[in-house]
Amino acid sequence: MLAPLALAIAYAGGWLGAAVVTLAGMGLYIEWLMIVGFARDMRVIAPGVAALAVAGICLIAGRIDAALIV
Repeated sequence: MLAPLALAIAYAGGWLGAAVVTLAGMGLYIEWLMIVGFARDMRVIAPGVAALAVAGICLIAGRIDAALIV
């Protein structure tokens, strides 16, 4: 039900598109941690999610170079 809306937002781009892609990346990161067995270790989850959030904020601000560094 939400897939067409998410695809439309990602296609439109802008800050909302970057936010949706960032949230999807965070979800995929946590899902991968569940697959490999590290989903309960906050020492792995917190830095990864924080790095993805900072990279997403950099993308929203238009600083692709900073997002790549993060």
